[in-house]
Amino acid sequence: MTNALRTGDRHFYAETDEAYLQLYNVVVDTTDTGKDLLANGKLQKRVTLIPLDKVRRDEIDRRALQQAQQLVGKDHCRLAKNLIEYDKAVDAAMAHVFGRTLVCDDMDIPQLVKEAREKLEEYRVIARAQEEEVQKHLKNLDRLKKDTHTAGLRKNQLQGEIDDIRKTAVELEKRMKQLVKQFTWIEEEKKHFGKAGSSYDFGGTFNAKKARQELEDKKARKDDLSKKVNMKAMNMLTEAENQARKLEDQKSQLEKDKQQLMETIEQLDLKKKEEIIKAHEQVNRDFGSIFSSLLPGTSAKLDPPGGKSPLDGLEVRVAFRDQWKDSLGELSGGQRSLVALSLVLAMLKFKPAPIYILDEVDAALDLSHTQNIGSMIKSYFQESQFIIVSLKDGMFNHANVLFKTKFVDGTSTVTRTTNVHSDGRKGK
Repeated sequence: MTNALRTGDRHFYAETDEAYLQLYNVVVDTTDTGKDLLANGKLQKRVTLIPLDKVRRDEIDRRALQQAQQLVGKDHCRLAKNLIEYDKAVDAAMAHVFGRTLVCDDMDIPQLVKEAREKLEEYRVIARAQEEEVQKHLKNLDRLKKDTHTAGLRKNQLQGEIDDIRKTAVELEKRMKQLVKQFTWIEEEKKHFGKAGSSYDFGGTFNAKKARQELEDKKARKDDLSKKVNMKAMNMLTEAENQARKLEDQKSQLEKDKQQLMETIEQLDLKKKEEIIKAHEQVNRDFGSIFSSLLPGTSAKLDPPGGKSPLDGLEVRVAFRDQWKDSLGELSGGQRSLVALSLVLAMLKFKPAPIYILDEVDAALDLSHTQNIGSMIKSYFQESQFIIVSLKDGMFNHANVLFKTKFVDGTSTVTRTTNVHSDGRKGK
């Protein structure tokens, strides 16, 4: 293994020499070759054989590497495999041995990376918990809406039944009046109801025989009346009213639950509005700054329509030397392209990504604007990577690495060139 690698960066010579002392790996082309070496017994010390036909690559996740480099800087945390020069034929073996090893300037950096990754995982757990809580509330809201709807239907049904019973009660009342008119003795005897010593006095000495006879008479009268009057109507009315009261109580509880959910929704809406206002302020600030850098002497902003807030919509306003234009239609095609590009990049700064891909965004622009785009990207997006397709030198001059395509003997080829900046630094 030591014969297969060498460092290309003098800054890491000491680390590489130290690694040489720890390496006891022998790279062989096939498993059979390794078996022959072991069988012949000519190895002088204990080693690990790495057959190229069986070795598995073991490399760190690219996103994890990018997060570590964003935390401490690319120059302070590098992949060990990238610091070693070796024959491409043993690339798989190098990835197996050094693919998950990071080389840092000092011992504090790995601890920072570890703490940052633990913090990131903690935030992810919190975010997942909050998302689950929101989903839980939404499900409860849907269930309560369905229950409210069902209760409303049931209430309407019972209200209809109550109306029917009341109509029946009115009809029975009319029937009772008819009976009073039909049997005149009722009106005549009515004044004696409940009086002591009368036939309708139930507080005196109890006469079983007389009571039994009266009971028989009343049963006979009841049977006669039951043929004409529905005695269950009042009981049905009472039951319906009790059920209606229960439903009213349920409705009241549902209204309280609904109010709590509405308050939660209002709080979420308020939080959403605050986030929108915050996003508008930052994007508006970056939009104006980026556009001014692309087109010196100009200003740009995102304003809500007259008398409205950012929640109602935004309009793009552009000024040349403090003279605000009434419409984007007054701008040239190239100027509108710069406005659109500035707005997109301003939104990207609000929610940055590790990498961006731009395809000939300078196609309709002249060389000076292209030069400004390249300078702006290096200035405003120092922590991001860009892959840009361009045909203009103004963009090339700001690139760290150029990949050029051309035809060679009828075949499309790609060449890689590292730019050297004015301060002598090479691009990464």
